[in-house]
Amino acid sequence: MRTDGLGVGGGGMDATDRISNSTIGGTTGVITPGVESFDTKVTLVTTAVTDVQDGTFNSLAISGAMEACNDKGRCCLEIDVPHNTPRDYMCELEMSAQDSNLTIAVGFDHAAAGYQAARCNLDRRFAVVDVGYQSFPEGNIEGIVFEEAQGGYLAGIIAGMVARKGVYKRVGIVQGGSAPPVKRTVTGFSNAVAEKCSECEEVLVESCDDLHNLDNCGVIAAKKLLAIGVDVLFGAGGQTGSQAILYAAAPQGSEVRGERLQCPSEGGAVKHQMLTKEEQAVYVVGMGADEFNTTFVQGHLAGSNMVLTSAMKRTDQAVKMTIANFLGGMASGRNYHMNVANEGVAYAPCHLSCFINGGPVTNDITAEAQRVRALMTTDEFDHRVGQAGQCLRGPGLGCPSTSNNSNKQKILVGVTLSVSIFAVLLMGFVITMIVKERHNEPMFSSLEEGGSEPAVSIAMSEIPNVQTQSSQEFEPRTNPMLSD
Repeated sequence: MRTDGLGVGGGGMDATDRISNSTIGGTTGVITPGVESFDTKVTLVTTAVTDVQDGTFNSLAISGAMEACNDKGRCCLEIDVPHNTPRDYMCELEMSAQDSNLTIAVGFDHAAAGYQAARCNLDRRFAVVDVGYQSFPEGNIEGIVFEEAQGGYLAGIIAGMVARKGVYKRVGIVQGGSAPPVKRTVTGFSNAVAEKCSECEEVLVESCDDLHNLDNCGVIAAKKLLAIGVDVLFGAGGQTGSQAILYAAAPQGSEVRGERLQCPSEGGAVKHQMLTKEEQAVYVVGMGADEFNTTFVQGHLAGSNMVLTSAMKRTDQAVKMTIANFLGGMASGRNYHMNVANEGVAYAPCHLSCFINGGPVTNDITAEAQRVRALMTTDEFDHRVGQAGQCLRGPGLGCPSTSNNSNKQKILVGVTLSVSIFAVLLMGFVITMIVKERHNEPMFSSLEEGGSEPAVSIAMSEIPNVQTQSSQEFEPRTNPMLSD
């Protein structure tokens, strides 16, 4: 299942330079030099069927691990890149732990396997990136969770304020998969767009089933949104999102080099293809890493000037802090939270789309994003996103109906006001009654009290055409039919 690792170059090299192309038993292995001089070994297990050199999720994790495990860190590092399927992760993690003090699994696909490996290897320590656990067997596993909604919201501020000046007043999202981390990012993003561009239409979402751009779904979804007309397109979720923004940002008529994962019936391999851009370019927002640097190769690809920002999820920072905590004796059974405050979540610079470079991202826009970021660092800002990725309150896509809440509030205010008025009137009546009683002026009196007449009487003589007769003058009449 795995290799014991291959010795490769010295420190200071990029992660991509230090990944070996050798494969043994379906796993690529790499270790840092000088293993014999270190007492601690860390193994990083990436996600299967992924490109660890694409600069995104897994390659960021590798970069963070290499930064932590160096001569100063006094630990050696092995990187295992599985080429098998996720159902084999359990075996992969158990075997990695046999000669490692700390095994770090990258990606939520490792959730169940990581937990089981920790239960079966209580003398070893584990950490799983992008997973939160509810219990921790013997305290030997850490979940590393991200506040993705923060990064999504910060990127959404920029997207919404740019779309406010756009032609369509519309923002679109290509969503890869429906895992909670993706949903939290998307909901945070759409909440910010709705708040910063009240004149914009509701955010449009085209969803794909996975993160790997299966059957070119990301590009197909982007083309649908471009046909409708959007000012900004957000690519949310792995290669699906990356391929969507790469296509959307490209100039009309240009050639775009795309990647797609073939369906299993076609062999399941990654296939490269050239696409001709048919639509006009639109502004885009990336996710995960700073996609200006990764997907657009540091601005060398066509459309780089259309990249507004990226909702960054810094797995490099997460892995680096996890290793540092372990080496410092601070690792324990818990969920370790990565957020804006510890730089685990961020938004990327505007690069070529900054106003100074002729782009739409003005100083006012970046100042607003910075203002909200500062509030997030002190936990003073509510992005209105739940742990499952649901919107808690509007405005935003899929939020509880604002009109229903407004009607309920109006009814509640009306009832409260009515009760208050009644209470005031009742209090006034009680006070008046008490005052009158004290002055011997009762509010009510009976006919028997003092022999007084009713307060209102009507004299029969005052009614016209009515004759009065005393009881003595009244003579009963007899019926002649009854007389003798």
